[in-house]
Amino acid sequence: MMRALLVLVLALALGRQAQQVMVKVQVLVNPVDQTAQVVPQEATTPPPQTPPPTPAPEQSPGSQLIECVLLPNTNAQGDTVADQRDVSSSAECCAHCQTTQGCNVFVFCALQGGCDDGSGTGTRYPQGTCTLKTQALTPGSQPAFWATGMVVPWESGYIS
Repeated sequence: MMRALLVLVLALALGRQAQQVMVKVQVLVNPVDQTAQVVPQEATTPPPQTPPPTPAPEQSPGSQLIECVLLPNTNAQGDTVADQRDVSSSAECCAHCQTTQGCNVFVFCALQGGCDDGSGTGTRYPQGTCTLKTQALTPGSQPAFWATGMVVPWESGYIS
């Protein structure tokens, strides 16, 4: 469901010239077994004929409610806390960030051929790379980024 929503929002964004799309999701993480459930919340450029919103799931005792703000076509800055491989979505990358101490920003590569790091050296990261980062963020602020725009293959996000 979340992957379909992100694909739909990204597809709509690709049809617009240099327009940023920001998506909020909630992730319920069960601290006992570290399972995560993703619930879409809003998009700043909502798709036409948006389906009815998904009702929020029942929050089980002991689970923690967090929000991830996803920034498609953005390569966020930050000090690397950890790298994850074979991650299937930016929502899963967010869940890894939420359960990793010190992580508040993440960068995910969904591109089948991998993602260039943008440094000009030709360094590529494979599809499914999830880099967990930390950045000094103030309430209500967005993370600093290396690059943003339609040509940036990375999906970034932060915990709010």
